[in-house]
Amino acid sequence: MIVTDKRKLPRYKAKLPVIFNDNFQAEVKFTGTIMDINLQGAGILTSAHYTKGKTINMNIDFKDGKKFYSILGAIKYVNSSPDGYHIGVEITNFNAYHLKKLVDTINSLAVSSGSAID
Repeated sequence: MIVTDKRKLPRYKAKLPVIFNDNFQAEVKFTGTIMDINLQGAGILTSAHYTKGKTINMNIDFKDGKKFYSILGAIKYVNSSPDGYHIGVEITNFNAYHLKKLVDTINSLAVSSGSAID
C-alpha cells in the first residue's frame, strides 16, 4: 500500500521487524518496526531513543527468507509519542539497485497478502 504525502518518491507502508545498532557500538542492539519505507529511507518505531544525526546499522529479515543486512542510515528526525520513538532514517549506503530490490520485496509481499505487511 502506498502512503501519499509530499515526498518525491512513493512511500510503502510496512510492518517489518528490524534489528539495529549504533554504528559505533555494534554490541548494543535494539529492535523496532519499520512502519514505512521508500528508495531514500524508512520510518521506524522503537523504544530506543536516538539523536538526530546518528548513524545506525539495520538488519531486516523477511518471512519469505530474504535478508537485507548492514543497511546504514542517518537519523534525520526523532519524534516522541506514547507508543515509543518514531525515527526517520535516510539510507546512506545502499545504491539505487539494492534499495529498489528492498522496496520491491516489501511491495510484492504487501500485494500478495492484500494489505500492509504484517
